[in-house]
Amino acid sequence: MGEKWTDDEKIEMLLHSIKANTACGNVRKSFNLCRASPFGKTIDPGLCRFQAQTLIDCFEEIRKIPPSCQEEYSQAFQCVKTAQSEFIRLTTCNKEVEAYELCPHPAQENFRFFDQAFKRGE
Repeated sequence: MGEKWTDDEKIEMLLHSIKANTACGNVRKSFNLCRASPFGKTIDPGLCRFQAQTLIDCFEEIRKIPPSCQEEYSQAFQCVKTAQSEFIRLTTCNKEVEAYELCPHPAQENFRFFDQAFKRGE
């Protein structure tokens, strides 16, 4: 079994996952639609390789915090870390996490039109 994640790594992934859910929404939707079938069964994952790779690329871009969002990220990180270490409800950090989530990230623009481009075959 691999190395365990540190608490800091878990918090980092939590915050980036929240941000990616917003910033990579079109990519995620396209991937989910590709994997769905009219009968409720999933299809061959190989058919959705492009969408899967694009979703991973989008998430990896989100992990690169632009200087313009560094303060929001740091505040959210510290709030979650404090809440976690002191067994405080994470909802006390909603304001800080939302500020990071809403901070404009270049990936949002880069992947914004993914679903429309895919539908047109670009």
